Amino acid sequence: PGAVITYTALYSNLGDGEAKNVTVVDAVPPETLYLPGSLRLGAAGDAYAAAAPLTDAADADEGAYSSGEVTFTLPSVPAGAGGTLFFKVTIQ
Repeated sequence: PGAVITYTALYSNLGDGEAKNVTVVDAVPPETLYLPGSLRLGAAGDAYAAAAPLTDAADADEGAYSSGEVTFTLPSVPAGAGGTLFFKVTIQ
């Protein structure tokens, strides 16, 4: 209990065209608590520390946390591009 875990999700567009309005939703695992302010969006291969911080609110940036789920909404992922999504939890 009390240990912090960083979750990392990689995404990539393997298609020939741009992917628009891509949404990634991940449930915070049972027996953990979301660590407020831990959402990050990075380029492919980025570590957590290098990724851009996002707010937890459903606002103008790409991240949000609500009701036990983290949501990343990417307006555009060009063909052949990708990146890294992060969030942290604390074990109960």
